[in-house]
Amino acid sequence: MDIREKRLNLVQYYLLVGTGISLLAPMIINNIFVVLLLLVSFFKLVRHEYKINILAGLFGTLFLLALISLLYSCDVPNGFKKLEKWLSFIIFPIVFGTMNLTKKLFRNLLLSFAFATILMVLVALIIATYKSCVNGSILIFNKENLVIENFFRYHRLSQNINFHATYLSIYLAFSLFVLIYYFFWSRDLLPLKRNLKFFIILFGILVLVLLDSFAIVFAFFSGLFLLMFFYWDIGKKKKYLLLVVFGICVGFVFFNKVRGKVDQSTFQFSYSDSPTSTRWNSLNVRLAKWQCALEVYMDNAPFGVGTGCNQSKLRQKYTEKGFILALNENYTSHNMYLRFLTENGIVSFFVFLTLLSYGFYRAYRRKKYFLFVLLWLLAISSITEEVLSINKGIVFFAFYILLANTYLNENNGKTR
Repeated sequence: MDIREKRLNLVQYYLLVGTGISLLAPMIINNIFVVLLLLVSFFKLVRHEYKINILAGLFGTLFLLALISLLYSCDVPNGFKKLEKWLSFIIFPIVFGTMNLTKKLFRNLLLSFAFATILMVLVALIIATYKSCVNGSILIFNKENLVIENFFRYHRLSQNINFHATYLSIYLAFSLFVLIYYFFWSRDLLPLKRNLKFFIILFGILVLVLLDSFAIVFAFFSGLFLLMFFYWDIGKKKKYLLLVVFGICVGFVFFNKVRGKVDQSTFQFSYSDSPTSTRWNSLNVRLAKWQCALEVYMDNAPFGVGTGCNQSKLRQKYTEKGFILALNENYTSHNMYLRFLTENGIVSFFVFLTLLSYGFYRAYRRKKYFLFVLLWLLAISSITEEVLSINKGIVFFAFYILLANTYLNENNGKTR
């Protein structure tokens, strides 16, 4: 490898680090890093043979299907905006097709994101503490939504660093997986005092719970269990015992959380109910949105409504149903599976399922710890959020899934 090649690799690595960390900053900064990373990767592409892998091909296929469905979209300008966001699905396959990282640099890249995320949530907590002291209470009345909020919970906490609570939860959960691996599981353990390691992990878990995204909290703890079940060599009997204990614990926590709060009426809804009606709750609102989204697909099966047209068709369905709450809030379906189905059709939906299924299979067979946890976070969060419709989700999952999919050669320490 000549000096020019080494310099190019070094520049590419620092741009990779910048791309990962800048996800915590305004997206314009992240976009700059992505563009620079792509340019450097093109220079390497000219000099090296490029090899695409199946996961990269599936991301590219999702982009291609979205491009094709633009032909029959009712909102082409909005469709182009959607395709612009999805450029990550073809940019990062190019980037990671030219990668030449050592195992140490791979580790440092992940740890830089993890520690940056921990630092960001610490800043959010410090700001929340300051605001609560000024306010004289940890509670504040939200005049817009007419509810009492806690400075240390959910959006009130995450907005201190201009972040959506769900995406901050996803970043934090992944960061915890990274830290747990390099603190306790890896052969290449991070040289920190054991008490400090436990403190950082417990701090991260506390903030994750405070962010109050039930789906991500469930994804973290269930993902942690699955990793122990499939990756720890502790014998079959102990694994099944662990499964039983985990099931009992999850059942107890869930029962304790919903006890006295959930009955048959919790799942029932009427589209005509007033937006301020106490009959609405987080569960039946989602059920109502999902039913509307499914009906939109049935009206436009099997190809969907076309890229960019999803929200306008969904609003038409809300109007047809008299779903005033959804119209006022301009709700999406809040389900990525339904979004693929309604917007790009049944083929796109199955490609997404294939991406998840093949990814899990590869993660299990090749013992790819980080690939597994990323796909698990994507699969669970997609049930309650359209995580691949927002830049913070698109870039994060495309970038880190394809990074985690790289093959680490234990002999020479390089990825390919």
